[in-house]
Amino acid sequence: TLFRSGAAGAAMAAREAVELQLVNYYAREGYYHHLQTICQEVLKKRSNDVVIMFWKAFGVCMEGGKDSPNQAILQFEQLQSNNDVSLAATAACLFAHKRCRLVDQEAVDMLSFSIDSKQSSAKSADLMQAATFYCHVGEYDKARELVTEVLEREQQNVAAQTLRGWIDLLCGREAMLNKSIGYFEGAERSQDKGAVLS
Repeated sequence: TLFRSGAAGAAMAAREAVELQLVNYYAREGYYHHLQTICQEVLKKRSNDVVIMFWKAFGVCMEGGKDSPNQAILQFEQLQSNNDVSLAATAACLFAHKRCRLVDQEAVDMLSFSIDSKQSSAKSADLMQAATFYCHVGEYDKARELVTEVLEREQQNVAAQTLRGWIDLLCGREAMLNKSIGYFEGAERSQDKGAVLS
């Protein structure tokens, strides 16, 4: 993210945090049209925001029209070279390919290989986007693996603690409920409340 100073910078950072919270809420609840709408509004202000572009493409993919996966694939492919969302865009592109009526097995194989190689060198921000994506599509084990990698690098990462709490809460395993509470409490104790992912 860009460095911002002063009250204007703090207000902008707070507004961006709220926008991302809305994005996550709409994605988690399956309101894919609303997700696309909020992303389009944000992109009017920040046309180069690759994270918002990613979530807009996710909304397109999930909305369910017969051409939705193909449209999303084109958008994800454009994002795969950006280090902030490279792993997430590659994982989402693979997911979209698998949702197509006619699955391109060669593309699926190439994307699967690419995910493995990108994960080992991904930045924490990219791992977080990919973990969030996996959480929203119900692949909780993969989401947990990625967010755990972030927490190994940055134990006090509030967004990672919160996401881990959501993953453990949503996964449907009773044994994980207590763990989710612990992650939420750890995030709550943090000084960086603006980073909390809702």
